[in-house]
Amino acid sequence: IACSVSGVRPPSTSEIGNSASRSGTVTSTHSDRSFTRNAPVGAFGVVVTGAADGYYRMSRRPAATLLHTGPGLANGLANLHNARRARSAIVNVVGDHARDHLVFDAPLTTDVEAVAEPFSVWVRRIEEPGDAGNDAADALMVAQERRGPATLIVPADIAWTEGSEPVEPPLVAARAVP
Repeated sequence: IACSVSGVRPPSTSEIGNSASRSGTVTSTHSDRSFTRNAPVGAFGVVVTGAADGYYRMSRRPAATLLHTGPGLANGLANLHNARRARSAIVNVVGDHARDHLVFDAPLTTDVEAVAEPFSVWVRRIEEPGDAGNDAADALMVAQERRGPATLIVPADIAWTEGSEPVEPPLVAARAVP
């Protein structure tokens, strides 16, 4: 999914991830293009959500986070509460267990939708690999239009399965800050 999220992100968007979810370099390869983008890496959900909110407030450009399962999201909820109240455009990409692994109720299994909903203007779980690009574009568009955190949940098997192409999100006109 990092490829799809990177593929839909306009150059003016910052991506901030925690070290449990990713390294500092996002590399995407598609048959028609290849690119590498460096992004700041934080060690903890609190750090990356606070940095994303601060980035949006200073630049008025959308930010993106990559959080490690429900507990990683939960660690950043205080900052996401503040971001929602401040109407900060943030896309939170939250990894989750593979869909067929959820029945085992592993220690990090969380009802991510229930945790994210009070702190997000929009929550969606990617259901099929082919939906990833469109869902990521929708998350970015909604975060900007509704001016608040949008949460996109990515099951591990969706992230590692081929089948999605990058999608260019519609441009959202800049708004004056109230």
